[in-house]
Amino acid sequence: MKKTKLIITASLITMLSGCATLDQLSGGGSDINKGTVAKGAGIGCVAGGALGAIFAGNDGAMKGCAAGGLIGGGMAYKQEIARAQEAANAARLAGMRATVDTKTETSAEGKAVENFQGLVVEYDPASVINPDQKTKAFFDKLSTILKSSKNELTVRTEGGAGCLAVVGELNGRGALTNHKLDNQCGKVPSHRILISPLPDLK
Repeated sequence: MKKTKLIITASLITMLSGCATLDQLSGGGSDINKGTVAKGAGIGCVAGGALGAIFAGNDGAMKGCAAGGLIGGGMAYKQEIARAQEAANAARLAGMRATVDTKTETSAEGKAVENFQGLVVEYDPASVINPDQKTKAFFDKLSTILKSSKNELTVRTEGGAGCLAVVGELNGRGALTNHKLDNQCGKVPSHRILISPLPDLK
């Protein structure tokens, strides 16, 4: 029995470690993204409940589920914000200005939770009209996030010269197929790309 417990425990710890690794790769807490958080909480509940049942019977399972759910749900928010930071970092490497907006709110448990508000990228028109490798890498990264999203997102493009090039770069990669394009090219003077909410990744 002890050996069985150790094997199951090791398996669950490995599974939870895998979730922690995703925390480094993913990136919002908007209403449309609550499915991501629920999914994370569910995984945490299963893992926590299984560990609780192994060591403390049914009562331990319920306590483990509650604790695991909180960990999993919180992890999902962190993953989403980290994903936004990943896209922002790619933009900065290309010489653009990028901001990930978050807002600290109080959860039902009374804890401070950082929720995603939006991703804003300010671009140089010349750099997108004649993109270098770093600019192309940014559009590749952004397109990957958009194409992986289960939810419909709003992608707003602003600016004069270069704005249509931004739309072209994203369209050429098939990144706007399942999303709403708010095309403000020629209407808004600032050269920006705004995405909200952050994708719920598959």
